Amino acid sequence: MIPKAAGRRGFTLAEIMVAMSIFLMIGGMLLMALRAGVDTWSRTEEQRMIHEDAQAFLRQVREDLTSLASTGGSSGDPRVQLLCDFDAARRQRIRFIRTIKAEDARTLMRLAGTGTPEQGYTEHMTDVGDAGKKLMPLGGLMEVAYLFDPSDPLSTVLYRGVRAPIGGDGSLFVNSNIDTTEKVAKCMNPLSSGVLFLGFLFWSQYTSTWNVETGLNRSLGGECGPEVVWDSTRGILPSQGSSGRKNDLNVFFMAANSASRDVAADDVFPRQIQVTLVLRKRAGFGMSSEIVEDLSAGEKTVRIADSRGFPDETDPDAMRYVRIGAEWVRLKGRTGDELEMDRRGARGTVPQAHKAGQPALCGRTFIITASVPAYREFWFGDNPVTGAASK
Repeated sequence: MIPKAAGRRGFTLAEIMVAMSIFLMIGGMLLMALRAGVDTWSRTEEQRMIHEDAQAFLRQVREDLTSLASTGGSSGDPRVQLLCDFDAARRQRIRFIRTIKAEDARTLMRLAGTGTPEQGYTEHMTDVGDAGKKLMPLGGLMEVAYLFDPSDPLSTVLYRGVRAPIGGDGSLFVNSNIDTTEKVAKCMNPLSSGVLFLGFLFWSQYTSTWNVETGLNRSLGGECGPEVVWDSTRGILPSQGSSGRKNDLNVFFMAANSASRDVAADDVFPRQIQVTLVLRKRAGFGMSSEIVEDLSAGEKTVRIADSRGFPDETDPDAMRYVRIGAEWVRLKGRTGDELEMDRRGARGTVPQAHKAGQPALCGRTFIITASVPAYREFWFGDNPVTGAASK
C-alpha cells in the first residue's frame, strides 16, 4: 500500500505578517547602508575633484609667479612690471610680465618673427584664436593676467590671459582693454568656473608676518603685515594721502610719485607672494545655502537654511570665511544654523544689508606661497626724475 501523503499546514496570517516585517526591516537596513555608502562615496569623489581642480589651478599660478621677470628688454622697450589692484567690484586682479619657457615646444611660437611685417607678421600671441596667426617676435617675455568677469560682481568665472610681445595698444595693462565681459573674452580664456575667491598677499622688504590684521610699518625691525596691492613701478597706484578717496583699497604703501612710473631704477618686486584660492563645491549638499532673514550692515549674527559643511570655531582662521551676496564675512563660530560673525566686509568687501534669500556660500580653501626669484628691493636715494629723496 502506498502511504497517504502527510498533510501540510499553511502559514497563518500572523506568521506572514511577521515574515514581511522582518524582510522590510532587513531591506530598510540595506537601503540605509547603501545610501550611507553612496553619500560617503559622493563626498569623497567631490573632495577628490575639488583637490584635483585646485592642484591644476595652483600649479599654473605657481609656474607663472616663479617665472616673473623684473628686468628685460632694452632701452625704449615696454616696461616690465607687476601690478595687483582691486577692480570696481573690490576683487583683486593681478597682471605681470613673465618669461616664456620652451618657446621651441610650440610651432607657432617657434615661427614667431620669422617673417616681415609686409608678409603679415604683425600679430600678438594671446592663446585665444592663435592658430594660423603670423606672430611678430615675442622677445622671450609675455604679459599674464588673472581676473574675474568685470561685469558681474557675483561671478565665479576666473580668467587667465597671456599676450606677447609685451606692450602696445592691446596690452593687458591697459585697463580699458579688460573692463567688460566682451573685451575679456576676446583676449583671455576662462580658467575655472567655480572660484569663489582668489587673493594675493605680498611680502615686501618690510614685511615680518603674513597676518593681514597687522598694520603696515616702515620701521625695519617692527611688526609689519603684507601688502595687499602691488605696483612695481611705484608710480601707477596712489600713495597714502594722495588718492582723495576714503578707504581706497588701491593705495600702495611703497608708492613714490607719478614720475617713478617711467623710471626703472626704483622698481620693487616682492620676495614672496601668498595665493589664497577658494573653490566652490560642484554638487551635492553642504557649503551652499541662503540666509533666512534680513541682515543689516551692522548685525553680527544670521541664520541660514542649512549649515552643513560651513566652518565653525574649530576651523583655522583662514578657513572661517563665508560669502553672503557679494560680501565676505569672517565667522567667530556657528551654533546650529546660526552664524556668528566677528568681521563684516572681509577680503576687501564692504558691509552691506542683505535681504532674506541671499545666497550664503563657502568653499574649500587652498593656500600656497610662491617665492619670486627676481625680487627687487628699492634703495634709499634720489628719485632719478625729481631729484627728491625716495621714501
